[in-house]
Amino acid sequence: MSLLFLRLLLLMVVVSLSSALSPSPSLIKIPSSAGITAGVNAKSSPWYVKTFLPTSYTPPPLYGRYVLLNQLQSTCTSLRDTLSSLYILSALGKSSPANAVALTATLTFLTRDGAGMLSTLLFSRLARPFSLKSDVKRWRFAADLLCNIALFTEFACCNRSLSLFKLTLALSLTNAMKAICGIMASAASGPIDYYWSGSDAGNLPELSSKSAAQSTLSSFSSLLAGALLARGASRPGTTAAAAAG
Repeated sequence: MSLLFLRLLLLMVVVSLSSALSPSPSLIKIPSSAGITAGVNAKSSPWYVKTFLPTSYTPPPLYGRYVLLNQLQSTCTSLRDTLSSLYILSALGKSSPANAVALTATLTFLTRDGAGMLSTLLFSRLARPFSLKSDVKRWRFAADLLCNIALFTEFACCNRSLSLFKLTLALSLTNAMKAICGIMASAASGPIDYYWSGSDAGNLPELSSKSAAQSTLSSFSSLLAGALLARGASRPGTTAAAAAG
């Protein structure tokens, strides 16, 4: 079981980081020879194309590969987050008095969320001098890398017999890292979406709606897979160390 979870999580990390290197612009400026053509016949397209891909224009080349890698990254992150939440709740149950588990968990999660909110505000202020649009790939890769570090830190903390104070402090730190990851990923998504729209702002609404449909499919798949993964991880003999590798 431990070897299975080790291989699974290593695969998730590889997919998560490789998505950051998927075809996307390194600069917000798009050359005029992007090869955009219009006039796609939406009526003759299959239902899944109408649901998940733009039909009023033709995106730049490699858009399909980008969507596949991006959704794989999202699914892998969701699965690891499900495992992390499972072990966090288990660790809180061991660190809390028997008659105050619910209260302790609530206060811990409030403290963790508060740390994430403060980190969001602080990083937004400190990131102003930097040019987020000039090196999109590096910011996206840094966001995925920071998310991986945060998740594995949570696994490592849950595997140790930490006091409630130390566990809360560690979870606050990891949630702050996730919050910063969210800012960097959001900042990078703007230029990336602009590129896939063919440098035409009029195509952004349709592209955003299709991206939302893709994310919904990914979330639904993660929900089903996460339930099976959590059930397997909660079996006797499976620990956070086994899951984290």
